[in-house]
Amino acid sequence: MVKSIKGVGSLFDRPPPTPAETLARLTAQAAAGTLSIQDIPGCEIAKRAMEIAAIGNHTAALMGETDTDRHLLGLLAIAFHQSGVPVTMVSPADAPEVAVYCAIPDVDFMLPPPAERTASHTARIAATKPRVADLHVDHPARQLLDEGKLHGVIDEAGAARVVRVAHTIAAMDGARMTIRRHVAEALTYVYPYADGAPPADFLPISTAPRDGTLVKLAAFDAKGQLEASVEMRWKADARNPLFPGVVGFWVTPDFPGPHSFTWNESDPDAAPTHWRPVRTN
Repeated sequence: MVKSIKGVGSLFDRPPPTPAETLARLTAQAAAGTLSIQDIPGCEIAKRAMEIAAIGNHTAALMGETDTDRHLLGLLAIAFHQSGVPVTMVSPADAPEVAVYCAIPDVDFMLPPPAERTASHTARIAATKPRVADLHVDHPARQLLDEGKLHGVIDEAGAARVVRVAHTIAAMDGARMTIRRHVAEALTYVYPYADGAPPADFLPISTAPRDGTLVKLAAFDAKGQLEASVEMRWKADARNPLFPGVVGFWVTPDFPGPHSFTWNESDPDAAPTHWRPVRTN
């Protein structure tokens, strides 16, 4: 009896697998052709995105912050394929309709197997695919798209991609109309620029015009990942109570309207880093 209790106790004392050990196991399963969606720990946002892409026949890109993230996300794409629901994966530079950028915490690797089994994913995809259609987009949803275009989050081509993805999300809801929350979720998958260096047409913020010309501002991190992008103009006398004593801000075209906002170039943690002229086509 005592030996049995000690034996059980040793199971609880065993350390959880490291990310490297988990990746090695999953990679071996992928090589054997037996990797399934339920084998991938965590990554729930990426799984949702892949399911949307599979249902709507959308191109997809999964991007990670670290090599470990990218390895696990690559295995997730393989898992969908080996589970019988292939998704067309493309480079971020190829304007995917569904794109997700994930920073996966180590805790994801220690999670138990997901409660939702692979069969649930595949059954939902098979049942929803025939329902995807071009639905009517209601007025609040159109307003959200217009706001995205106004603030430079998306252009016309991006808006068309968002609508297509929103139709898929509506079909997954069993809705008869594409509404604002469908568009809001679809907007989270927009990622207009590729991994790596900022696009060549973006110039350092120090060279941006300060004469009130509307430009596209962007903030890229040290790895060239886009963090924010907004159409704004420089206003030398603009003020923001959040930054007392600072005069002169980048402002949105509707400034000083109730939904307008400013961007502080002197903010060390969140300043714009690049700009380019606004495209008119």
